Amino acid sequence: MNAKKKIALTLLILIIISFSIRIAFISDCLFHHDSIELSRAVMKTIETKSIHPAVGGKYGFVLINTLSYLLFRNIISDIDYILNLTTIIFASLSIGILYLFIKKLTSNNRLAILTSILFSLNPLFLSVTVYAKSHALAFFFAILSAYCLLKYIETGKLSDKIIFIIIFAYSFSIRNTNLYYAFPFLVLTLLFKAKHFKLKNRLINLSLPIAISIILYFILNTSFVIYEASANKIILNDLGQMILLFYFSIEYLYSMLTILGIFILVLTIYAVIKVKKYRHILLFSLIWFLPYYLIISLIPTSSARFFIPILLPLMLSLSIGIEYVYSKNKALSIILVIFLLMLFAIKVTPIISFRHNYCAPKEFALFAKNMTEEGSYIISNDEGSFINYYANRKTIGYPKFADKTQLSNTLKRYYSLLKNNKTLYATGKILFMIDSDNSSYKTLNQNFILEYKGSALNEDYHHAEFSLKKRNESLYQIKLNPGIPFEEFRVFYYIEDTGAHKKI
Repeated sequence: MNAKKKIALTLLILIIISFSIRIAFISDCLFHHDSIELSRAVMKTIETKSIHPAVGGKYGFVLINTLSYLLFRNIISDIDYILNLTTIIFASLSIGILYLFIKKLTSNNRLAILTSILFSLNPLFLSVTVYAKSHALAFFFAILSAYCLLKYIETGKLSDKIIFIIIFAYSFSIRNTNLYYAFPFLVLTLLFKAKHFKLKNRLINLSLPIAISIILYFILNTSFVIYEASANKIILNDLGQMILLFYFSIEYLYSMLTILGIFILVLTIYAVIKVKKYRHILLFSLIWFLPYYLIISLIPTSSARFFIPILLPLMLSLSIGIEYVYSKNKALSIILVIFLLMLFAIKVTPIISFRHNYCAPKEFALFAKNMTEEGSYIISNDEGSFINYYANRKTIGYPKFADKTQLSNTLKRYYSLLKNNKTLYATGKILFMIDSDNSSYKTLNQNFILEYKGSALNEDYHHAEFSLKKRNESLYQIKLNPGIPFEEFRVFYYIEDTGAHKKI
């Protein structure tokens, strides 16, 4: 078998392995709030024949999923399954492109295979690529543009430059954190061997297409950029909160690497001291990793999945350590890989297996549907999307950390619905998990009659990449209390800054 056929076969095997594992654990529903909004955007796009954005203005994300739905809908009737399948397909394809990228970057086939396998089966990437979420497609277009950049550096062709610009710019419309890849790409233009560009002018020549891509994004998405910047502010003025955020980010790193991965990382550092040929790769990995890690770690709204853009340099660094062991003892290196993959599996398999068999947000929504009348209102905040989508019930929010005016207006709305013979319910999360003082329960219980209707197993999708966040979720019906007229309503509210609990 010639070299090209070997590469093609390796590529195919990596894609098939990645796809097979993910399809075996495909989520039984759209597990995330953003996934529900994606489904709605796809259906609106088809109905109106005009692209509707998903959460965060992801027009490109919606476009690909819409095309995928149109392709599969005559074969698969369930839109949830199609959208989850789309994520799985692109996650699997990205592993194949990752192999080609690392092979071209390092000229080491074994290192490329190992990095691709570790990345594919890492608990972080695997847990968020079995249901419809933007991370798989974002990484696919990022790594494809990285590969195209290397190709352009090699050939110097205008056509390769244009292809890179189009792919990289399009990746921003899938997930705007892809903007960060511009930084390692710029570093790549300096470190990667370039026959057609001399060192003194390669930064200008090769950074131009990257700059063009970024400028195009900002021109087309100014409003979304401003919104994201205001919603995800970096904390720099509160030392206590900064320490806490870094603690969380270290926990995420530990879950991504495991204890064995940390040991291998130390081994990698030893390897680059001993063997010079690995140094530029580790340096590139460190430059890629550090700025993004420091930035994301200081954003209070970040979650483990936001660290996917730096998962590649981490897995590449582990591969260097294992490659060094392979050069000394092949059997030991194989044992290291097996044990590392076992630790990955132990971490992530219970999570994706549970969501494959029982997707809790969907099941709780169906439970709520069975327990409520058609036309009912259910008080619920973020989880309201699942109730709207799966139960076809109207939802109404409860203001978190509200002031007197907000709470008064909210209670007035509840009271008005009940006076107009509407049925009203509230989830246990609203009653008991709004704040540490249960001010929402105290407020509603003070003014209405709360009647327990039952409970079902639910799971919080927030920050759930590395753990099952199961809880027994209750449902209560809210009824008018004939002994308390609206004029005598009292509310409890919670002040977040001081932790004070007040009654007004």
